[in-house]
Amino acid sequence: MKIRTKLWITASISIATAVIVGAVMFLTLQKLNAVRGEAARIQTLQKEVAELQSTTFEYLTDHEQRKYIQWLSRHARITKLLDGLQDEQKERRAIIGEIRLNHRKVGALFDMMTGSMRETRGNGTLSSGKSRPEPSARDRETFLGRQLLLRTQSIMSDLPRLSAHTDSVMADAQERMVLAVVLSVLLLVAVKAVASLTIMRSLVKPIDELRRGTERVGAGDLDFRIGTNRTDEIGRLSRSFDAMSEKLKAITVSRDVLEAEVTERKRAEGEVRKLNEELEDRVRERTAQMEATNKELEAFSYSVSHDLRAPLRHVSGYIDLLRRKIGPHLDEKGRHYIEMIMDSGEKMGRLIDDLLAFSRMGRTEMRRAAVPLGDLLEGVLKDMRGEMEGRKIAWEIDPLPIVYADASMLRMALTNLVSNAIKFTRRRPDARVRIGYSDGEGGEVVVSIKDNGAGFDMKYVDKLFGVFQRLHSTAEFEGTGIGLANVRRIIHRHGGKTWAEGAVGEGATFHFTIQRYREET
Repeated sequence: MKIRTKLWITASISIATAVIVGAVMFLTLQKLNAVRGEAARIQTLQKEVAELQSTTFEYLTDHEQRKYIQWLSRHARITKLLDGLQDEQKERRAIIGEIRLNHRKVGALFDMMTGSMRETRGNGTLSSGKSRPEPSARDRETFLGRQLLLRTQSIMSDLPRLSAHTDSVMADAQERMVLAVVLSVLLLVAVKAVASLTIMRSLVKPIDELRRGTERVGAGDLDFRIGTNRTDEIGRLSRSFDAMSEKLKAITVSRDVLEAEVTERKRAEGEVRKLNEELEDRVRERTAQMEATNKELEAFSYSVSHDLRAPLRHVSGYIDLLRRKIGPHLDEKGRHYIEMIMDSGEKMGRLIDDLLAFSRMGRTEMRRAAVPLGDLLEGVLKDMRGEMEGRKIAWEIDPLPIVYADASMLRMALTNLVSNAIKFTRRRPDARVRIGYSDGEGGEVVVSIKDNGAGFDMKYVDKLFGVFQRLHSTAEFEGTGIGLANVRRIIHRHGGKTWAEGAVGEGATFHFTIQRYREET
C-alpha cells in the first residue's frame, strides 16, 4: 500500500473520530443548556407567582381596577411560562401537571370572585347613595378569596420541588458532560497514538535508512546501494538513490576532464571581466568628454549671446535715430522698411535674451525647498494679466500640492507653459485652460496644462522641446522657439520628465513630473 493511501486512511479515521467526539460533546452541551434554560424559567416562574400572590392581596384589600389588570397580566405570563416547561420525565410531568391544574383553578376562582363582586355591587344601595354588598355576598367573596390564596400558595409549594428536580437533572447532565469530555480525550489520544505508530513504521525507519545511505555516499563510498523491495514511494526513492549513486560513480571517473572545463571557464570569465572593466572606463571617458563638450557649448552660447547684444543695441539705436531724422521725408515703402528693421531688431533682442536665459539655466545652482505650487501659479497669472487683457478665458485650476523644487526655476517653467496656453488660444472666442495634477510613481506628481487652442500635429511632437523648433510661423504666433526647451531643461534638472499631446485645431496638453514635498525630504 502506498504511503499516501496510508496517510489518507489515518487522516480520515482521525477526522471521523474528531467529528464523532464533537457531535457527542455538542449534543451533551445542548442538553445542559436546555436544562439551564429550564432552571432559569422556573426561577422566573417563582418570581411571577410571588408577585401574583402579592397582587391578589392588594386587590382583595382595595378592589382597584389597576390591580385587576395587573393580576390578569401576571396570570397570562405565568400561563406562558408553564406552557414552555418540558415534562419528559414521569415525576417532573406529575409536578408540572399539578402546578398547571392549580393555576387554571386560580384563574377560574379569580373570575368567579370578580364576577361576584360586580354582581353584588350592582345590587343594594345605602341611604347615602353608596353601594353595600349583602352579608351573604361578602361571605362568598371571602371564601373565594381564601380558596384563591390557598391555590396560589399550593403553586408556591410545588415550585421548589420542581426546581430541586431540575437541579438534579442539571447535575446529571454535567456529570455526563465531564464523562463525555474524558472519553473524547482518551479516544483522541488513542487514535493519535495509532496514527503515530503507523507513520513511524511507514516513514521514519525507511527515511533513516535512506539518510544513512546518503552519509556513506557522501563520504565517498560510491559502491553502496540501499537495495529495498518496498513498492511505495520510499521504495521508489531508494531505487532512484541507487541509480543516482551509479551515475555519480560514472561521472567521478571523468573528474579530470571536468576540472579542465572548470579551469577553462574561469579563464574565460576573467577575460570577460577584464573587457567589462575596459568598457566601463571607456564609458566614463566618453561621459566626461560629453560633459566637457556641453559645458563648452553652453559657454559658447553665452558668449555669443552676450557679444551680440552690444552690436544689436547699436543697430537698434541708429535705426531709431534714422527714423526720427529722415522718417518724415520718406515715402510709405521707406518707412515700412525702417519698421521692419526695427521689428527684426526687437525679435533679435528677445532671441538673444532667451538664449542667455537658456545658457544660464544649465549653470545656475539649484536651491530646492518646499514650494506651494498653487501659490506659485497664482503669482504667474498675476504677472500675465497684461497678456490676458481684453480676453475671455475660462480657467479651471485644481488645488495643487506642495512640491520639492527650485522656486525661481519652476516659476520660469510655469510662465512659459501658461504663456503658451494664453497665446495659442488667442483665436478662440471660448478659450479654456485647465491646470491640474495626478499622482505619479515614486512620490512624484504629474502636472498637466491643457488648452483648446491651435494644437499641433503629433507626428512633429519630437520637435516641440528642441531649441529654435517651431510648429507655427511667426506670422501666426510670435515666439523665439526657446521657451519649451527651457521648460524641458528645468524639469530635467529636477529629475522629472516632460511630454505633450495634441491635435490640430483641438488644443494641446503639456505634462511634467516633479517631486512631491515630504517632511523627511
